[in-house]
Amino acid sequence: MSLSAMIISSRKLTVEDFRAAVLAAGGFVNTGGKPRGTIGEGDSDIWLSLLPEYWFYEMYDSEDRLEWQNVLGDPPQSLIEINLDHTQHSRLMYRVFFLSVAKLWPCILSDVDDALLSGDQVAQKYGC
Repeated sequence: MSLSAMIISSRKLTVEDFRAAVLAAGGFVNTGGKPRGTIGEGDSDIWLSLLPEYWFYEMYDSEDRLEWQNVLGDPPQSLIEINLDHTQHSRLMYRVFFLSVAKLWPCILSDVDDALLSGDQVAQKYGC
């Protein structure tokens, strides 16, 4: 089973927002269907999915959403799921991707340890 993390944003992200962020990070995005992408470096890969809004209500309870809102400062509007391969480098890759989008949108990271972190907290915790 691969590790996963999640980017939670208070901005309602469009498919184009997602696409632009993945491409800017050197990744690839599918051309049709669900908004998914991948970023690869050497033998390491991360896979990304912009999840539909209904996931907020079907997959997460009101406690989760309230916790995200308390950390974000605004209600969550978008989720990007990140799946990591089993290499150590993929752990760096997902944090670097998060920090790149944290410059674009208000967001937090639910990291592989299930901690909710801001961009500054990710930089402090992991030394990025």
